[in-house]
Amino acid sequence: MVINSISTFAAVVNIARILNTIIILDAVKRSDDRTKTNHFSNLKLKTIMSKTISDQLTEAIKSGQVKVETDGTVVMTDNAVAGNDAVANKRGLDPNAKRYPYHFAKIGLLFRNNRDLARLTSLALLKYLNERGDISGDKQYVMFRYNKFTVKYRNLNRDYSYLEGFFFDALNAAIKVLSENITNAANELARKELSKTFDSVCDEESTETFYEYLTKKSKECAEMDAKDFLAK
Repeated sequence: MVINSISTFAAVVNIARILNTIIILDAVKRSDDRTKTNHFSNLKLKTIMSKTISDQLTEAIKSGQVKVETDGTVVMTDNAVAGNDAVANKRGLDPNAKRYPYHFAKIGLLFRNNRDLARLTSLALLKYLNERGDISGDKQYVMFRYNKFTVKYRNLNRDYSYLEGFFFDALNAAIKVLSENITNAANELARKELSKTFDSVCDEESTETFYEYLTKKSKECAEMDAKDFLAK
Protein backbone atom coordinates (compact mmCIF):
# COMPACT_ATOMS: atom_id res chain seq x y z
CA MET A 1 0.00 0.00 0.00
CA VAL A 2 1.60 3.25 -1.18
CA ILE A 3 1.25 6.22 1.18
CA ASN A 4 2.96 8.91 -0.91
CA SER A 5 6.44 9.92 -2.04
CA ILE A 6 9.04 11.51 0.20
CA SER A 7 9.40 14.39 -2.22
CA THR A 8 5.65 15.05 -2.09
CA PHE A 9 5.65 14.86 1.69
CA ALA A 10 8.62 17.21 1.93
CA ALA A 11 6.92 19.62 -0.44
CA VAL A 12 3.81 19.68 1.74
CA VAL A 13 5.89 20.41 4.83
CA ASN A 14 7.83 23.16 3.02
CA ILE A 15 4.61 24.74 1.77
CA ALA A 16 3.26 24.72 5.32
CA ARG A 17 6.39 26.47 6.57
CA ILE A 18 6.18 29.05 3.78
CA LEU A 19 2.55 29.72 4.71
CA ASN A 20 3.65 30.10 8.32
CA THR A 21 6.16 32.76 7.26
CA ILE A 22 3.45 34.62 5.35
CA ILE A 23 1.21 34.49 8.41
CA ILE A 24 3.86 35.90 10.71
CA LEU A 25 4.66 38.75 8.31
CA ASP A 26 0.99 39.52 8.04
CA ALA A 27 0.64 39.50 11.82
CA VAL A 28 3.49 41.97 12.23
CA LYS A 29 1.78 44.42 9.89
CA ARG A 30 -1.38 44.42 11.92
CA SER A 31 -1.70 47.01 14.65
CA ASP A 32 -4.23 45.16 16.74
CA ASP A 33 -2.41 43.26 19.50
CA ARG A 34 -5.12 40.66 19.81
CA THR A 35 -4.92 39.88 16.12
CA LYS A 36 -1.14 39.54 16.41
CA THR A 37 -1.49 37.14 19.31
CA ASN A 38 -4.01 35.00 17.44
CA HIS A 39 -1.85 34.85 14.33
CA PHE A 40 1.26 33.92 16.29
CA SER A 41 -0.73 31.24 18.17
CA ASN A 42 -1.96 29.79 14.89
CA LEU A 43 1.59 29.85 13.54
CA LYS A 44 2.93 27.96 16.54
CA LEU A 45 0.19 25.33 16.28
CA LYS A 46 0.74 24.77 12.56
CA THR A 47 4.49 24.54 12.99
CA ILE A 48 4.09 21.93 15.74
CA MET A 49 1.67 19.94 13.58
CA SER A 50 4.06 19.99 10.61
CA LYS A 51 6.98 18.91 12.80
CA THR A 52 4.91 16.17 14.42
CA ILE A 53 3.90 14.66 11.07
CA SER A 54 7.48 14.82 9.82
CA ASP A 55 8.81 13.21 13.01
CA GLN A 56 6.18 10.47 12.84
CA LEU A 57 7.15 9.57 9.29
CA THR A 58 10.84 9.52 10.23
CA GLU A 59 10.13 7.31 13.23
CA ALA A 60 7.98 4.96 11.12
CA ILE A 61 10.85 4.53 8.66
CA LYS A 62 13.37 3.90 11.46
CA SER A 63 11.09 1.36 13.20
CA GLY A 64 10.52 -0.57 9.98
CA GLN A 65 6.79 0.17 9.75
CA VAL A 66 7.34 1.75 6.34
CA LYS A 67 10.18 1.53 3.84
CA VAL A 68 11.47 3.74 1.04
CA GLU A 69 11.47 2.20 -2.43
CA THR A 70 14.10 3.03 -5.07
CA ASP A 71 11.64 5.31 -6.85
CA GLY A 72 11.17 7.38 -3.69
CA THR A 73 7.77 6.08 -2.63
CA VAL A 74 7.01 5.21 0.98
CA VAL A 75 5.39 1.78 1.39
CA MET A 76 3.84 0.11 4.44
CA THR A 77 5.71 -3.03 5.47
CA ASP A 78 4.28 -6.31 6.74
CA ASN A 79 5.25 -5.23 10.26
CA ALA A 80 2.89 -2.26 10.06
CA VAL A 81 -0.01 -4.34 8.76
CA ALA A 82 0.36 -7.62 10.66
CA GLY A 83 2.08 -6.26 13.73
CA ASN A 84 5.59 -6.93 14.93
CA ASP A 85 5.90 -8.92 18.13
CA ALA A 86 9.33 -7.56 19.01
CA VAL A 87 8.26 -3.93 18.53
CA ALA A 88 4.99 -4.40 20.40
CA ASN A 89 6.78 -6.21 23.19
CA LYS A 90 9.35 -3.44 23.56
CA ARG A 91 6.65 -0.77 23.65
CA GLY A 92 4.79 -2.60 26.41
CA LEU A 93 7.69 -2.54 28.88
CA ASP A 94 8.36 0.51 30.98
CA PRO A 95 12.08 0.83 31.87
CA ASN A 96 11.05 1.86 35.39
CA ALA A 97 9.58 -1.60 35.93
CA LYS A 98 13.07 -3.08 35.85
CA ARG A 99 13.73 -1.64 39.30
CA TYR A 100 11.57 -4.39 40.80
CA PRO A 101 11.44 -8.21 40.70
CA TYR A 102 9.87 -9.39 37.45
CA HIS A 103 7.07 -11.38 39.11
CA PHE A 104 5.94 -8.18 40.87
CA ALA A 105 6.40 -5.92 37.85
CA LYS A 106 4.27 -8.25 35.72
CA ILE A 107 1.29 -7.47 37.95
CA GLY A 108 1.82 -3.73 37.54
CA LEU A 109 2.14 -4.17 33.78
CA LEU A 110 -1.01 -6.26 33.75
CA PHE A 111 -3.05 -3.39 35.16
CA ARG A 112 -1.25 -0.81 33.05
CA ASN A 113 -2.22 -2.65 29.85
CA ASN A 114 -5.76 -3.63 30.91
CA ARG A 115 -7.80 -0.59 31.88
CA ASP A 116 -11.05 -2.47 32.53
CA LEU A 117 -9.30 -4.98 34.76
CA ALA A 118 -7.70 -2.14 36.72
CA ARG A 119 -11.07 -0.40 37.13
CA LEU A 120 -12.88 -3.49 38.36
CA THR A 121 -10.08 -4.49 40.74
CA SER A 122 -9.97 -0.94 42.10
CA LEU A 123 -13.69 -1.00 42.87
CA ALA A 124 -13.34 -4.25 44.80
CA LEU A 125 -10.29 -3.04 46.73
CA LEU A 126 -11.93 0.25 47.70
CA LYS A 127 -15.08 -1.53 48.85
CA TYR A 128 -13.07 -3.86 51.07
CA LEU A 129 -10.84 -1.14 52.54
CA ASN A 130 -13.80 1.11 53.28
CA GLU A 131 -15.64 -1.69 55.05
CA ARG A 132 -12.52 -2.57 57.03
CA GLY A 133 -12.12 1.05 58.09
CA ASP A 134 -8.74 1.64 56.44
CA ILE A 135 -9.99 4.53 54.33
CA SER A 136 -12.90 6.95 54.23
CA GLY A 137 -14.13 10.06 52.48
CA ASP A 138 -14.62 10.97 48.84
CA LYS A 139 -12.28 11.00 45.83
CA GLN A 140 -10.77 7.60 46.48
CA TYR A 141 -8.76 5.82 43.83
CA VAL A 142 -6.11 3.15 43.43
CA MET A 143 -2.72 3.46 41.74
CA PHE A 144 -1.22 0.14 40.64
CA ARG A 145 2.55 0.35 40.86
CA TYR A 146 5.17 -2.21 39.93
CA ASN A 147 5.73 -3.54 43.44
CA LYS A 148 2.58 -2.51 45.32
CA PHE A 149 -0.69 -0.60 45.00
CA THR A 150 -1.37 2.78 46.57
CA VAL A 151 -4.80 3.94 47.72
CA LYS A 152 -5.38 7.69 47.70
CA TYR A 153 -8.12 9.25 49.83
CA ARG A 154 -8.65 12.62 51.54
CA ASN A 155 -5.22 13.79 50.33
CA LEU A 156 -3.63 10.79 52.06
CA ASN A 157 -1.81 7.74 50.66
CA ARG A 158 -1.74 4.17 51.94
CA ASP A 159 0.46 1.51 50.39
CA TYR A 160 -0.43 -2.18 50.25
CA SER A 161 1.50 -5.21 49.07
CA TYR A 162 0.35 -7.35 46.16
CA LEU A 163 0.71 -10.26 48.58
CA GLU A 164 -2.33 -9.20 50.60
CA GLY A 165 -4.96 -11.92 50.61
CA PHE A 166 -7.77 -9.48 49.82
CA PHE A 167 -5.85 -8.31 46.75
CA PHE A 168 -5.86 -11.81 45.25
CA ASP A 169 -9.57 -12.11 46.00
CA ALA A 170 -10.32 -8.75 44.37
CA LEU A 171 -8.25 -9.61 41.29
CA ASN A 172 -9.89 -13.01 40.94
CA ALA A 173 -13.38 -11.47 41.11
CA ALA A 174 -12.41 -8.75 38.62
CA ILE A 175 -11.14 -11.34 36.12
CA LYS A 176 -14.44 -13.25 36.34
CA VAL A 177 -16.56 -10.11 35.89
CA LEU A 178 -14.41 -8.92 32.99
CA SER A 179 -14.84 -12.28 31.25
CA GLU A 180 -18.60 -12.09 31.77
CA ASN A 181 -18.72 -8.52 30.42
CA ILE A 182 -16.86 -9.55 27.28
CA THR A 183 -19.18 -12.52 26.73
CA ASN A 184 -22.27 -10.35 27.30
CA ALA A 185 -21.06 -7.75 24.79
CA ALA A 186 -20.43 -10.47 22.18
CA ASN A 187 -23.83 -12.03 22.89
CA GLU A 188 -25.58 -8.70 22.43
CA LEU A 189 -23.88 -8.13 19.08
CA ALA A 190 -24.78 -11.61 17.83
CA ARG A 191 -28.35 -11.37 19.10
CA LYS A 192 -29.14 -7.94 17.65
CA GLU A 193 -27.41 -8.37 14.30
CA LEU A 194 -27.68 -12.12 13.65
CA SER A 195 -30.52 -13.20 15.95
CA LYS A 196 -28.21 -15.82 17.42
CA THR A 197 -26.18 -16.35 20.56
CA PHE A 198 -22.45 -15.80 20.72
CA ASP A 199 -21.78 -19.52 21.20
CA SER A 200 -23.96 -20.50 18.26
CA VAL A 201 -22.08 -18.31 15.77
CA CYS A 202 -18.70 -19.66 16.85
CA ASP A 203 -17.21 -22.65 15.06
CA GLU A 204 -15.70 -25.02 17.61
CA GLU A 205 -12.92 -26.26 15.35
CA SER A 206 -11.94 -22.76 14.22
CA THR A 207 -12.05 -21.50 17.79
CA GLU A 208 -9.73 -24.29 18.91
CA THR A 209 -7.32 -23.45 16.10
CA PHE A 210 -7.25 -19.80 17.14
CA TYR A 211 -6.84 -20.82 20.78
CA GLU A 212 -3.82 -22.97 20.04
CA TYR A 213 -2.24 -20.23 17.93
CA LEU A 214 -2.84 -17.52 20.53
CA THR A 215 -1.56 -19.73 23.33
CA LYS A 216 1.66 -20.23 21.40
CA LYS A 217 2.02 -16.52 20.57
CA SER A 218 1.24 -15.55 24.15
CA LYS A 219 4.00 -17.83 25.39
CA GLU A 220 6.45 -16.38 22.86
CA CYS A 221 5.55 -12.82 23.88
CA ALA A 222 5.94 -13.72 27.56
CA GLU A 223 9.40 -15.11 26.85
CA MET A 224 10.36 -11.96 24.96
CA ASP A 225 8.99 -9.82 27.79
CA ALA A 226 11.11 -11.71 30.30
CA LYS A 227 14.21 -11.51 28.10
CA ASP A 228 13.79 -7.78 27.54
CA PHE A 229 13.01 -7.17 31.21
CA LEU A 230 16.06 -9.03 32.46
CA ALA A 231 18.40 -7.51 29.87
CA LYS A 232 20.80 -4.91 31.27
